[in-house]
This record gives sequence, structure tokens and C-alpha cells, in this order.
Amino acid sequence: MSKGGTGVQDPRIRTRLRNRAARANETKRRDIIELMAKRFPPCRCAHCLKDCDTPTSDHVLPRSWYPTTTPENTERWQMPSYEECNQKYGQIESDLRFRLALGTDPAAPQSLGIAQSVHRSLNPSKAKREKDQRARKRQFDKLRDMVIPLSVVQADNILPTFGPVAGTATEDLIPIGIPTAEWEAFGIKLARGSTFVLEGNYIEQDHKVDVLPPMDEGDERAQKIRRAIREHGTCHTLGPGFNVGKGFAFAEKNNASLLTPITLFRFEIWGRVRIYVQILK
Repeated sequence: MSKGGTGVQDPRIRTRLRNRAARANETKRRDIIELMAKRFPPCRCAHCLKDCDTPTSDHVLPRSWYPTTTPENTERWQMPSYEECNQKYGQIESDLRFRLALGTDPAAPQSLGIAQSVHRSLNPSKAKREKDQRARKRQFDKLRDMVIPLSVVQADNILPTFGPVAGTATEDLIPIGIPTAEWEAFGIKLARGSTFVLEGNYIEQDHKVDVLPPMDEGDERAQKIRRAIREHGTCHTLGPGFNVGKGFAFAEKNNASLLTPITLFRFEIWGRVRIYVQILK
């Protein structure tokens, strides 16, 4: 028997054995994911802050946003949520992922599988049933409605790292709009969930949460936030596609003798999407 082999000569039996092993591995994978889904006791919803007897588990970064290169044992942060809040943010995240994924590098390990998943959802030939075909056509129509005229796009309105690839012909560019309300809602959700996971606390109603405008890494403000995280904070790597930095700074009030603490977050997704959030308590 060859080293590492099964010793089975019949190719049909070998195929069945391999298929059985693959099914066992898939079952094990699903069991791991199931175990990672937390069950929260009665507590407040991290979104709306209302008391909830049977909170659902809402992933801080949705599972569909993790690239296929993410190790199975990677912790996927979760937060307690009312089912209605969970569904509301699920719709926002689904739409935002669809828009952003089309601008990712399909070969990069930080985003591997993300763009491919969206492309499959647009391809009618991948549909197994007529109903699925119709759904894919609606998805394509939805994409068409997201396209904005190239003539109205200004350079300072393009998300950093999402600009045209060098050498791309102008006529090949397809600008996709990113709704500001969705971008900000997603940033606030990331901050609320990360605060709950890292501190066990909630962002209360009297806290002021600001999702900062998208900025280049070389921007002075972005540099100050990264420095605050590096010198007075922590960094958390949740697989190749999701990084969270949390730090602190102080801002002067009208009375210069008083300083207001500011919590700073920097979220990096797929090595390309960067969201900065500040929280004043």
C-alpha cells in the first residue's frame, strides 16, 4: 500500500470513499459554524437598546462578507439583536455588499470569493430552477439601476482604493453608487457590535456616533486615528478579510480645562473598504 493511500484499487470504490469523506468534512464544517452561533440570554438589543427576552444573534460583520480564505476556527463576532433590527440591517448589508463587491480584487486573499459570489448571483446559467433564473434577472436589473452616469462622477466622490485601475479605458468604467445612509448605518453597526464584544457595553442614546467621511490613508485625520490606535488602543484580526482597530483620544470642550474622551474605530474589510467611526460619550 502506498504511503498515505487507502490501498483500494477499484476507482469506483475510491471515488465513493472520497465523496463520503468530503460529506463528513462538510458536516463537520457546518457543526463548527453552528457552535459559533451564540445564544444570548435576555438582554438589551445592541442596535435599538430595548430590552429583549429572546434576542437573536447578529454577526458584527455578516458571514457572507468573510472571504473564502477565512479559517474555519476564526471567531466571527456577534451581538444581541431584536429580530426586526437584525432583518433591517441584513437588508442594508446585502445591498451594500452587492455594490462594494463589484469593486474588489477577485484574486486577492483578503476578498477571495466575494466578487465571484456576486457574479454568480447575476448569471442565469447558474440557476437550477426557473424561479432562480427570474431572481437572477431581477438582480441584474437591480445592478443596472445602481449605475450612475460617468459624466457626473467627481474624483473626490470616489471611495479611496476604489478608483479606476491604471490603463482602464474610460468607456469601460461603470460607476456604482453607494448610498450614504447605508454606508453610515453599516459603520454605526460595526461600532456598536465591536463595543459590545470588546467591552461588554452598549453605545448609549446620549453618546454621539459619527461615521467619518471616507478618507485616504494618507489623509492627516486618518493618520492621527491610526496613531491613536497604535499608541493607545488595540488591533484585532478576524481572518484575512476583517481587521478592527480601536483607540482613544481627547477633544477639548469650550472650556479648555475640560477634555472629552473619544473612542475611535478603524474597520478594514477585504483590504480595501475602510470605515472610520468616532464616539463621544
